[in-house]
Amino acid sequence: MVSGTFHYTALRSVDDNGVVLDEPEKVVITEGVFTNVNIGNGDQGLESGDFVATIDGTETSFDSVSAVVVSNKISINATNTSLNKNIGIFLPETIEPGTYALGSVLSLADYAAQYTPDTNVSGTSGVYAADIDTSSITITSHDQTAKHIEGTFYFNAIVSSELTYAITNGSFSLDYN
Repeated sequence: MVSGTFHYTALRSVDDNGVVLDEPEKVVITEGVFTNVNIGNGDQGLESGDFVATIDGTETSFDSVSAVVVSNKISINATNTSLNKNIGIFLPETIEPGTYALGSVLSLADYAAQYTPDTNVSGTSGVYAADIDTSSITITSHDQTAKHIEGTFYFNAIVSSELTYAITNGSFSLDYN
């Protein structure tokens, strides 16, 4: 059992119908408390190898998921092969539990994400980077010795001012090598 207190600022960039809001709604939570919460024995929630996210309001599972270290970065690659959709997340190999803004892979941000709505499009023309102003990743657990990482995330993948993909409710529990 675990107990504690918390505070945070939440941003909501998609309404209940999956429509991207012009300006994110902001809610400030103060004086949060949780008491005697069972954290389980490891067999609740995501299993190792799981990666899920909601894309523009549609819950999406990913059947091809990998996590590897390349150039001191953990590179997470999740693909739904039947829908031809891909999410990539790139994090420092030494990342600690905490919350971080996700930026663009193209700008070589330390914490970055991208979305590919159609993996059949060749080149980078079909890859859309996370908007740093509407993104977040929370690393809930990272065991560098066992090479296992868990977290949650959301981001808007920006194509243009008229076209944005909302990636929400993302979570993962992955071993990497």
